[in-house]
Amino acid sequence: MVEFKNREAVEAWLANRPQGVAVVLAARAALRVLPALALSTNTNRNIRDDAFLILRASVVSWLAAKFSTYDTELLRAAAYAASNAAMAAADDAATAATVSNASKDAAAFAAAAFAADTFAAGASVAPTSAATAYTAASIFGTAQEVAAFAADGTAIDGGASPAALAGLPLWPQDTPKWVTKAWADLKRRLLDAGDDWDVWTDWYEARLAGKRPWRRSLEIARATLPDELWEQGPKAVNAEIKRLITAEKAKAAAKRQAPRKDVRSIGDLEPLDIPSPVPFKWQDGVIALGGSALPVLGPRSDQRDLARKMQACREIAKDISAKIAKRRYNCRIEYREHLEGYLQWFPEDDDGNIYLADRHARAVRELLVAELDELPLPFVADMKGFLEQHIGIRPHFPELLEFFESVRTHALPAPLPQDAVDQVRRAIAEATPEVFAPNVGQALDVEGGPPSTVEQPSAAGESGISKIELPPDPIQGLNPESEKAGAIARTLNFLLKVYKQGAEFSKNLEAWEKFGVRVFPYMYIVIQWLQAFLGY
Repeated sequence: MVEFKNREAVEAWLANRPQGVAVVLAARAALRVLPALALSTNTNRNIRDDAFLILRASVVSWLAAKFSTYDTELLRAAAYAASNAAMAAADDAATAATVSNASKDAAAFAAAAFAADTFAAGASVAPTSAATAYTAASIFGTAQEVAAFAADGTAIDGGASPAALAGLPLWPQDTPKWVTKAWADLKRRLLDAGDDWDVWTDWYEARLAGKRPWRRSLEIARATLPDELWEQGPKAVNAEIKRLITAEKAKAAAKRQAPRKDVRSIGDLEPLDIPSPVPFKWQDGVIALGGSALPVLGPRSDQRDLARKMQACREIAKDISAKIAKRRYNCRIEYREHLEGYLQWFPEDDDGNIYLADRHARAVRELLVAELDELPLPFVADMKGFLEQHIGIRPHFPELLEFFESVRTHALPAPLPQDAVDQVRRAIAEATPEVFAPNVGQALDVEGGPPSTVEQPSAAGESGISKIELPPDPIQGLNPESEKAGAIARTLNFLLKVYKQGAEFSKNLEAWEKFGVRVFPYMYIVIQWLQAFLGY
């Protein structure tokens, strides 16, 4: 459990971690204290002006943490400008109360933590900015704020990526009563002013609840509005954001309501631009399993260190599987089957699939949770080491964490039409090997995920003998049905995207066209379901 007793402890903890960690901790700290503006003695107008500056700085720092792959100079420039604007306002002590200054400082330094690499002189700026945001955020002396900041650090140490942490509710436990009351007051003051403040109150309440953004493109557009527009104040900025939201909703509605007569063939059916848990590619004239690219390392990551971590995952899994085969442990054969599945799909030399490997690792943990009191301690100890090693490499695969977040934050609108899925599977089998490599059908078996979560037994059995505690899994709260349906639909969506490139790559165009005619009505159903699932 991470503990932060003071600013120096925060800086020391952040010193050897990627910049993204400092950014996400600072952004979340700033967002938690936004409601404190309602405690200010300022006039309603000044409070709204302060909220405007804080939200501007907060949205860009939060966005930088949530969508870490979108790392452009445009976004950094927006962070730099937002940070400067908030700092300048906080420095004007004659017109701002202490509580307002603290809130603006927290937001300003959160944005500065992201802008640091481009606009600051040294690599230490990001940790320093995050520590300053922490200090400003905790100026009210609330134990909940300090505990929440420490809980974020604990989640990072437990294997959560900055992007995954950014998507969680702001408060790890119940929202403090003072926040609930202050936010209700601040929200009322903002909305009473008119000027489309709902574009911000809705956004903030989504952050409080840990809801997934409706559109990444919309969030980026919000954060990177021109400086000239921000300088015109809340009325102009909020009106532009409202226009962007309205346009996006109209576009999504048009897609949903488009009559089927406009989509007459597989060529008219457009796949969604979303990640897939199972990638594909054209290889030697047929569609084959695309592999899973090895992790993309940040500027402070060590390639050799990551390679050793991944090697440890493989070797530990091999060792435990071999021991089970030699009957060294009294345990289910399913443990070995999942470990072998893990080894089959674990990425190596740009091959494998991290989603399918992770599915097996989570299945192992669920089995352990259900049987912890009955299993031999040496076996549990070995499995604990394996799980710790695997959880430690997850942050290097942001596509995995992004997929699971979408499962966690989207409700299942209706069951995925299984008949349509089965028809596509049969068509793929019929078109193998003319259009598909044999491993495509195998990779599509994404339904057999881990069993539903079982409450973990206490750490001590009836005999009072201490039990080994399994490492907490940062990927929690997944709906098994949503995960299964989302994985299948996303996989078929990506398969459609690759299939449509066939006119250029296929060696058997007749078989390729025949498959398209065969699956069109069923792929149409799957894509429509996926659009509803994701809120398109």
